Amino acid sequence: MSVEHRDTASGGPSSARQRKQDTASGGPSSARQRKQDTASGGPSSARQRKQDTASGGPSSARQRIGILGGTFDPIHSGHMELAKAARDELQLDRVLLVVANDPWQKTGARPIAPASQRYALVAEAARGIQGIEPSAIEIERGGLSYTADTVAELRRRYHGATFYLVIGADVARALSTWERVDEIRQAVSLAVASRTPGGGGARHDARLTRGEDLCESLRAEGWTVEQLRAQIPDISSSAVRERLQTGGSAAGLVPDAVVHLIRLAEMYAGT
Repeated sequence: MSVEHRDTASGGPSSARQRKQDTASGGPSSARQRKQDTASGGPSSARQRKQDTASGGPSSARQRIGILGGTFDPIHSGHMELAKAARDELQLDRVLLVVANDPWQKTGARPIAPASQRYALVAEAARGIQGIEPSAIEIERGGLSYTADTVAELRRRYHGATFYLVIGADVARALSTWERVDEIRQAVSLAVASRTPGGGGARHDARLTRGEDLCESLRAEGWTVEQLRAQIPDISSSAVRERLQTGGSAAGLVPDAVVHLIRLAEMYAGT
């Protein structure tokens, strides 16, 4: 047996040199280390999780993602409270505020602010809020905005993730009017909330009871449903627009930073 052979068999100098070379070159030893790191949650797996999360890759299979779509003309405090309630009650990794490019149910019914401006308002509203993110997926796709298309694309981007469509009770009652609603039903669960006028108390309890009845009827239609129990302010974008257009204040209805952007962009008369 040669010296080199004996060294390799016995773990002597040659094998030591080889391990050093392997580690430097990404060979067998480094492969073993990566395997150990991954199994133990060490450096390699930590780096991979970070990369996967950024790219929507393999670790997205462990993500729970909320989809809160809308025209957001403009986004208001009720939208933000709904997003936070879904994030907290359902322990979601992120809630995507999906800005409609051209909302098919509203096209032609009234003038709508440009999508780029509405997206800027949403991005400002979400700034610095953990787990709440603006999404331009429908703007980037262009054309009429259909939830079925958006859900399908998000499932491709975040393969294996669990999705929740976050909606109010008023929207939930109109789901049957949506395009390709059967595709949506198969792809997502619903997170349904009721808006509470006047602050809560007995009115909120009554809304929750009616909400429970609504959720049961949705389940009977084949939906998987989670009822959100947080008190969501009863605010509408149309009411905000009307107030701003007549020179009124949107304080308390719209995040302050959003009001500032509306004024800078002169999006609504009287602001």
